[in-house]
Amino acid sequence: MNVHVATSLSDALAFKREHPAARPLLGGTDACAQWQAGAARPDHVLALESLDELKYLTAGPDGITIGAGVSHFTLAHDTAILGRLPALAVAARTVGAPAIQMMGTLGGNIANASPAADLPPALLAYGADVLVASTDGQRRVAIDRFFTGYRKVDLAAHELLVGVFVPWPAEGAYSAYFKVGTRAAQSIARVGLAGCLTFKGPHVERAVLAAASVAATPVRLTEAERMLSGEALTSGVARVVSRLAASSVAPIDDVRGSAAYRRHVLGALVERFLSRAAEAH
Repeated sequence: MNVHVATSLSDALAFKREHPAARPLLGGTDACAQWQAGAARPDHVLALESLDELKYLTAGPDGITIGAGVSHFTLAHDTAILGRLPALAVAARTVGAPAIQMMGTLGGNIANASPAADLPPALLAYGADVLVASTDGQRRVAIDRFFTGYRKVDLAAHELLVGVFVPWPAEGAYSAYFKVGTRAAQSIARVGLAGCLTFKGPHVERAVLAAASVAATPVRLTEAERMLSGEALTSGVARVVSRLAASSVAPIDDVRGSAAYRRHVLGALVERFLSRAAEAH
């Protein structure tokens, strides 16, 4: 296995153009675990950990741009993210042990495309864009179109994921992330749920709900979102919406839980989210 340590982003993009099958490495917490479990090792690895060009957070009036090399620890503790994107901060705080949070990165968590990853539901809830670069330039992909299948993303062989742009939620919005696993952290999500609600008076003006571990990719719960639109957050509405959310997904049975269990847990998380939103609003 040949390792190329990138000295700059332009160097990394040039290497990826020349070696499109090279495996990018940012933190490597997922890749190293996969290789230790027997996954095939690539001929070329593109090490990006030393690139400060990927380790930035730039807040503006419309949102925040976050480099792919920003760690989960930074996401969990950054003041702007804690204050305005709490679902993202909580999601980052549930990824692995503190040592993993220090090493693991935003870009790796997204590009690894695990359906159980913690950050994608939060990014879906906030309507983030993924920033993709190559020697041809940069493009933006809405994150709800970025995951194209199980462990598949909209990323050409010569491209690198270099960051995300997350718009600020509207004033007075409520957002949160909930995860069920064997432990609060250091555990792959059996089910994860992120949501963001905006209000007009007592009624929900816009709802976005996104879940992990209930499909081949992180998914929006669009039927439940539509039902919430224009509704007040009563306990009756929460029960109906939670049942609809649970029935709208088709998870699999695996060692971490049955399909029936995942549907039940998803419904419970949706109801909990709506209850907390009603209290906060």
